[in-house]
Amino acid sequence: MQNEDTRKRELTPLTKIRDNYRKIVLTLDTEMEKEFEGIEIINVVEWLVKG
Repeated sequence: MQNEDTRKRELTPLTKIRDNYRKIVLTLDTEMEKEFEGIEIINVVEWLVKG
């Protein structure tokens, strides 16, 4: 999701969900920011290793 338009298209629907649950997006991208409007963005490899 390096392209700004793609990032907005994929993450904006999650920002519209108004609940108290934690929102996480797992990605293979390593150069992405770690947060987008309250949504955590985590590298899937790091997430699997951390457990």
